[in-house]
Amino acid sequence: MKYFQNQNTQLLIRDAQQPYSTNLGAELEGGDNQEWKQFLEKLKQISIEQLLPHIQTEDQVNNHYGMNKNNVFHPKFDPNYQKQYGLLDPKTLTFEDIRQHAIVHQGKDEHGTVKKLMDYLSKMTQHPIYPLDFNKPDWEQYFHYMDHIKINGELDRYGNIRPVGIHGLLNRDEAWLMYLKSIGYEDFFPRYRTRLDKNKVHQASQNTLDKAIPTPEIVHNILRYEYISKQEFDIYYKPVKDKGIRRRDMNKYIQYQFFFGFFIGMAFEKEMVILNLKDIIDQGSRYAIRITRPKIGNKKRMLKLEDTISKSPVHKSVKNYLTKIRPKFADKKETAFSVNPKTGRRWGYDLVEKHERNNDSKVIQKGCDQLRGYMERWGKRVYPQFYPYLMRHWCGTARMIDWDKEGDAFARVQVWLGHADPKDTTIYVQLHRLWDDNNGSWLSRALKRDWFGGLDGSKNSNAQHITNKTAVVQNIREGPEESPQARFFF
Repeated sequence: MKYFQNQNTQLLIRDAQQPYSTNLGAELEGGDNQEWKQFLEKLKQISIEQLLPHIQTEDQVNNHYGMNKNNVFHPKFDPNYQKQYGLLDPKTLTFEDIRQHAIVHQGKDEHGTVKKLMDYLSKMTQHPIYPLDFNKPDWEQYFHYMDHIKINGELDRYGNIRPVGIHGLLNRDEAWLMYLKSIGYEDFFPRYRTRLDKNKVHQASQNTLDKAIPTPEIVHNILRYEYISKQEFDIYYKPVKDKGIRRRDMNKYIQYQFFFGFFIGMAFEKEMVILNLKDIIDQGSRYAIRITRPKIGNKKRMLKLEDTISKSPVHKSVKNYLTKIRPKFADKKETAFSVNPKTGRRWGYDLVEKHERNNDSKVIQKGCDQLRGYMERWGKRVYPQFYPYLMRHWCGTARMIDWDKEGDAFARVQVWLGHADPKDTTIYVQLHRLWDDNNGSWLSRALKRDWFGGLDGSKNSNAQHITNKTAVVQNIREGPEESPQARFFF
């Protein structure tokens, strides 16, 4: 007899095929030495998974579809395999382990995507009703958590209940997938997105295209709108009024915040809150602006602004803001480029305890929420579909349209918006095709003077009035009833 050695067992092979006969008595027959008995005893000591590793048991098949929470047998869970591919042991992993795995093995951005997804994982562990324990993977508990926040919302950092929309659910599911990949369970545990409406998921993935990019004429009116009425100014902006500042100046200050968002395309509100006066560099006929991107590790990019945006005496410009508008509102010691008009300090400064105001990170965090709330409330008064990040989308679209005639629009927009990945710029090529009306420069149309014909473009000249406010007023009237009518001043 010969023996064939396998890593799991020994299979008996005879030199020649032996005759056999029907065994009606259900009795085993063999050679004189009864070696088959020893062979059966060895087989009993070997598990079916070891003997036939390519065969999945019922528990494995169920677990593949998320039907069973028990541990499954799979090569990924072999210690040697885990060590080779950097998979983590769920029983001993920490949040720092998940973060490092996402950066090293999943190729995610350390300061952007990973930070955001880790915040979601942290929230999951702190849920008061369905907290997740990532040392004990449990997809059913995860589904209970997601169902609960989908229906009831979730507490924000201030203790207020806020609804969780389709984007919030998809972001949390992306965090769940990042965790599953770190332990090798992504092929065995289900994702919550399978429970969501496919049409809504598709719509969320195309959210930028679905957003209505405002026309240059609407942006033009946003830059001229009278946001603060006399009654609001007397009641809510008394600290500003007590400084001797006029309501007209207050409205101009708000308009300038929109001007920087639409024409420079900063990622509102973080890049705006972080920006300091020292980041504005005078280069003679124009300004250069140094923008810090907290999303990608405080990486900086330098933009050279156009002459008109930099130092035009008759349009809104950086020079007019720095010399005529900002000094009326900012505290003399304040270094921030944009300040809260009520306090004269950086946005968020008044929301932080006095002993923590030297902590820039806390001030900036509070300031982002504060500025976002103001901008969204003000913007919706003119354009009901407004949200702060829409200004960056408009800037990318407008510059793609204007620069397309010069042949290098894609590369210039990528640099201008600070995209590390060219895929992020591709969306603006699609928006260009969707919104370009072949009616001239978008930037010029949004920044044009309402009165012109004379050299100074003043209201006293005999120039023709070409404002397009009528269409916007009609747009507002057709919107929600609570939207105030447009009030423009020149």
